[in-house]
Amino acid sequence: MTLGGQERVLAEWLAAGGSAAAEVPDAARRASLAAFLAESASLAPQIMLYTLRRSGFSEVAGWQVVARGRELRVAPCFTPLLQRWHLLLEEEGWLECEGDCWQLAGHAPEPWALEQRIDDAIHRLSQLMSWLDESSALATALFSGLAQLDEWLVAPVLLPHSPLGLDLLLHVPGILDDYFSGIVASMVPLLQAEPGDCQPLLVGCQRTLAFGRCVLPVSGTGVAVDLRRSLAAQLLPGSRYAGGLFSGLLSEAAAPRLLAELRDWLKPGAPLLLLENSAERPLHWVTPAALCAHAAGEDNCPFSAAADEARCRQQLEQSGYQLLAVWPQPATPMAFCGQRLLLARVPRG
Repeated sequence: MTLGGQERVLAEWLAAGGSAAAEVPDAARRASLAAFLAESASLAPQIMLYTLRRSGFSEVAGWQVVARGRELRVAPCFTPLLQRWHLLLEEEGWLECEGDCWQLAGHAPEPWALEQRIDDAIHRLSQLMSWLDESSALATALFSGLAQLDEWLVAPVLLPHSPLGLDLLLHVPGILDDYFSGIVASMVPLLQAEPGDCQPLLVGCQRTLAFGRCVLPVSGTGVAVDLRRSLAAQLLPGSRYAGGLFSGLLSEAAAPRLLAELRDWLKPGAPLLLLENSAERPLHWVTPAALCAHAAGEDNCPFSAAADEARCRQQLEQSGYQLLAVWPQPATPMAFCGQRLLLARVPRG
């Protein structure tokens, strides 16, 4: 594709993406999703404190996370998760820290009160899932087994395999998946605008239905890659691709290396479309899936990773990429959703 043709396609991508991003779900479903996200944020600290109290952390006058965990035989793989819980509970005002010793705040809820609050919140959240076409899989993934969290902290071998976390919000049939896949679907055909010069896209869409549904089923338009493996081990030497579509790339610990490696496989100036979590959701950290990830030694756990727009822009600029557009934009109806779709340009030189 000529330089002028490439610029034209990028301009068309911007126009098509902006038009598709303006097609928002109906107000009732948006309101239900917003209420779900707010309610889940208030539920998570209650589950954390309830689990800590059931585990016995608060039975001493003061405790250190690592030492107390060792006394209670908590598996070491969960130490980073428990430290995160403590910090959030301090922000909530239910734990206090002096030096490196923790204690319950005087107004921290009792276990019986927490149990009732949790039951009520789960009931409300289940009712707030009208933004999903089918809610049972997510409800099961989020809420089943919460009473066993303290047991699993001690015996992770008993954890049921649970790959589904709150990040599934993006990937189950519902308004978020429809919204982002609609934007992607509006752009991809434009890369075929140059007859005879249609090169496939690289698609790294772990856990993502939207990109796979829009790109991979179309013969010749998508080549699936695993971002956690070297691209050189997956692609034919000398291949160059017309663009890339990736989810969670900027949340990976190896994001700088991945961005640098992509230069060898994408044409100069090619578009890069990135779907990223832009807000951390505390409920990520109390699901069976989160415990599974930590038990498996995944330090960059996908259920807690978030990359806000400023961080994304900084990472791209430091790697020589140009950020062209972000959807949804601030002060638009979908801005609350906690995910962003970024359109960047691969460096030319």
